[in-house]
Amino acid sequence: MGAFVLAVDWAGVTISSEPMSRAELALGGFASAGWQRISAQGISASRAISADVSDWAIRRNLIIAMDGRFSLGSRTRLRANLAGVTDTASCDDESLAALAWSVSGESAAAQFEGDFALAIFDIKQARLWLMRSPSGARGLHFVFEQDGVLVATRPSAALFAAGRSLQEHPGSVAAYFALRAPPSGCGYFVGVTAMLPGATCSFDARGMRVRQASVVAAKPKLQFADDAEARDAWLVTLSAAVSEALSESRRPGIMLSGGLDSSALATITNQSRNKLCAYSWTLPQTPASDEHEWITATTRHLGLESRLFNGDHDWPLARLAQWPIEDDGPPANPYRWLQQHLYCVAESANCDALISGNFGDHLYPEAGDWMRSGLSDRGISWVLGQELKLLQHQGLSALWREPGWRMLARQGSMPAANTWQTPHWMQAKWGAQLLETLGTDAPGSGADSAEAIQDAELGRRFHAMHNIELLAPYRDPRVVAFAAALPAHYQYRNGQSKSLTREAMRGLLPESVRTRPKGGSLAPFFRIGVLQRSATEVARLLDAPDARWPNYVMRSALRRARERAFTESDLLLIWLCASYELWWRSHWGRGGAVLASRANRCEVSEAFRE
Repeated sequence: MGAFVLAVDWAGVTISSEPMSRAELALGGFASAGWQRISAQGISASRAISADVSDWAIRRNLIIAMDGRFSLGSRTRLRANLAGVTDTASCDDESLAALAWSVSGESAAAQFEGDFALAIFDIKQARLWLMRSPSGARGLHFVFEQDGVLVATRPSAALFAAGRSLQEHPGSVAAYFALRAPPSGCGYFVGVTAMLPGATCSFDARGMRVRQASVVAAKPKLQFADDAEARDAWLVTLSAAVSEALSESRRPGIMLSGGLDSSALATITNQSRNKLCAYSWTLPQTPASDEHEWITATTRHLGLESRLFNGDHDWPLARLAQWPIEDDGPPANPYRWLQQHLYCVAESANCDALISGNFGDHLYPEAGDWMRSGLSDRGISWVLGQELKLLQHQGLSALWREPGWRMLARQGSMPAANTWQTPHWMQAKWGAQLLETLGTDAPGSGADSAEAIQDAELGRRFHAMHNIELLAPYRDPRVVAFAAALPAHYQYRNGQSKSLTREAMRGLLPESVRTRPKGGSLAPFFRIGVLQRSATEVARLLDAPDARWPNYVMRSALRRARERAFTESDLLLIWLCASYELWWRSHWGRGGAVLASRANRCEVSEAFRE
């Protein structure tokens, strides 16, 4: 089950092959084995073929298209509820959805949980339902017209199916430069609507009806008898997420960095899997960004097979003419070549899924929040005890740098105003407009925030290109809910964050990894690559007479960033402008990088041959 596009015409007209072919092209990278099409009574559809996609079928007068899968719990409940109807032992998720819908109608949607984008077309009723799970990792987009609706898992594919060209959405691009996700329901193109996570839409000849997922009342903060109970509960929750992620993988591996998040997942996975292989890179020419010392320590301690490759030649914007960027938005990963090289190595080892520590950092509270949380939950004597321990173990300088009391000193006992302002580099005309469209509230920082959801959706095509699924246990709803309800003081102790994970890994990870204050940074690798090795190409791109980034960013701000480029903020601004410029030029035929839909795994693999 994977990427798909559907076209529904209420008059029963079948879409011509040319728009459907253009839509399939826009979904390139998801179809490693081609495309399947179906046409039946007013609906035309196509979906990517992969190993786990069964044949198109009309099931009980329903046509089902699904990207993703139901959770194990949802699948189990569906099978139990349908036990009296038919034997469901061999039913895939699409079949389960069709059976449940035929029995319960639209109310069956309440039983669907997991990571999916789902379309159901009822031939008799001439009605289409679209559903997107709350996790938001699987996109779903539509173009609604008077005589029909065009739906796809990618916005460009929906527009092409509708016979439209791509037109940049200025407000969404401005949000990108402001480090925000596009406005609700928008993407980076005009004329297409993005389904919101947790939403259900239905369409027929009379119009469209939208139902958002009900907002669940905030749950009370978790309370534990002691730290050990909290640690054990966190480990159980994270282990359940790992088990769920691996449930359908036959040859899993892990993307292992030297940090705590992926190392903890490697430990948990290794306890239930034999011969787990770890994949990563070394950067010997950039020692400040090289993590192999901690990676090797972890793999040796856990007895993991390890495949490390030299990534020195995979700096950001290396081999620019081959550089693959996402079609559907300018946010591009600066370390795309490193990740693509890793996917190629994993594919050559017959790996079909990679556990990733992605989104782990989204789960943890700000370090300064711990003291307010501790005062509220455990009282002043407990907080003073923690500060005394920090003084005894790390000295006066650590106590001086401690973020908890500094935040209280700045803000007093009242909560800080949770407001957001546009970055200093934005053109003035966008300041008020973005505040109006995006609001003044600071964006959420959890794994279910708009920015994290966008990050999960964009870029999926790059690992799918290699028949590999990226598994992110830190995005599991149970993990996200646990982290959101956990008082901040549980995750910050003795001057370090991620306290529960560190305690859960005691004796399971090397101490050098478990107690490491912070993971390494690829910023030095970025600085050398973009500002030295690819300096000529970057200058040509940013200084072009027809460059479009000045529509959003002040020239003076980018000039200052390029002249000094010593802070991560400077590097970020340079990358935002370069990434956007490459995306725009590639889409509108002005060269530069390669759209991912036009790249294939053979071409990508060829880029790493020395």
